[in-house]
Amino acid sequence: MVGPTVVYLRYIANEKQAAQNSAGIQTLLDAEREAQKIVQKAREYRTKRVKDARSEAQKEIEDYRKQKDEEFQKFEKEHSSGNKAAEEQAEKDAQKELDNIKEIGNKQGGKVVDDLVKAVMEVHPQVPNKSVEEISPHHTVMRASKPQDAITNALLTIDRLIYVSALGIS
Repeated sequence: MVGPTVVYLRYIANEKQAAQNSAGIQTLLDAEREAQKIVQKAREYRTKRVKDARSEAQKEIEDYRKQKDEEFQKFEKEHSSGNKAAEEQAEKDAQKELDNIKEIGNKQGGKVVDDLVKAVMEVHPQVPNKSVEEISPHHTVMRASKPQDAITNALLTIDRLIYVSALGIS
């Protein structure tokens, strides 16, 4: 049998061991809490860095977009002014040509009417020996073998005479 002293000594040893175990567990728990704090701080730092990187990237994107917009505006301004000048020149040329045609029409309007009346009133029928006969160096008249074709050709000849007379070509 074991005496009360031995039992007491065992009890004290167990208590000491339990206290040491409890202190070791407490130390482990403290170390785990400290590690969790470090991990949490690292996560917060990483999250902050990601947010900062995103905002910095967004700022760079906006700056780049502004730069490219300015370049485009400059390019458009340079090239559209050339188009405007070309449009204005084309408009001037077209207006000059229209004025020239009107002037020719005003100068030779009476002659055109006289030529039309003369072409309609003075008919000189003849038997064609060619299918195409030269009227002037600028145009030709088709001669027809059927009466319907002759009427069509006469109308075409009148149209050509009007055009030629209006332009002052003889």
